[in-house]
Amino acid sequence: MFVYSISWAGWVPYALAGCSIFGVFVRPSIYSIASKQVGPNEQVPLLKFLIYVSTQRRTP
Repeated sequence: MFVYSISWAGWVPYALAGCSIFGVFVRPSIYSIASKQVGPNEQVPLLKFLIYVSTQRRTP
């Protein structure tokens, strides 16, 4: 509902939906690639770091 309140054109909700779907596929791919690059003993610290980075909000 929030998307409709900020959309200035009819295509904006569809573009935002497309970006969120893209994010659903990108995050698991990054996790998979990164976990293949490290050894078994480094898996948990790597995943903790990736989760930490993905949850940080950027402030202007």
